[in-house]
Amino acid sequence: MDDRTRSSLEDLERMTPRPGDHGEHERKRRQLVGRVFWTRSRKETFAAWLFIFPDCIGLLVFVAIPMVLALSLGFFSVDGFGGYKFAGLANYNRMLRDPLFMKSLGVTTVYVLCLVPGLYVSGLGLALLVRQRIPLVGLWRTLFFMPFVVSLAATAGRSYRHWRCSFSWLTGTRFSGR
Repeated sequence: MDDRTRSSLEDLERMTPRPGDHGEHERKRRQLVGRVFWTRSRKETFAAWLFIFPDCIGLLVFVAIPMVLALSLGFFSVDGFGGYKFAGLANYNRMLRDPLFMKSLGVTTVYVLCLVPGLYVSGLGLALLVRQRIPLVGLWRTLFFMPFVVSLAATAGRSYRHWRCSFSWLTGTRFSGR
């Protein structure tokens, strides 16, 4: 506990209300309590939670809730026209007995165990390679980064043309295709 907090606590204990002076005493007490409560670490913790909160809401809305709904939907038999009939574990039982599911599970396991670590190792190797002092290092960095830049520019151009065409009725102009 720092000196300021200690002195604030001592001041708070020392203060006794006087008859007819309750308003001033209460104001000072609240001021001291606020100073004691909002210590630096509590302010930092509160700020951290404020930064984390939007991400938690996004994860809840776009990941957790859809996962729970998808899992619960597996317990129903759906006819395609909005009719749901409780099927219990029959759908999951049928899925586990399907040879195509088992084959896809094996392919996914091989993918996760082989390809993902290989991509991380090769990415780390390339990152370490372009940090070396070699001739034309700027050219190598440009060549490695160019696919990201080109794909971003192509996506932006395509999106611009798509939205310009989609909303031509709003502006009253026709899309010329250029």
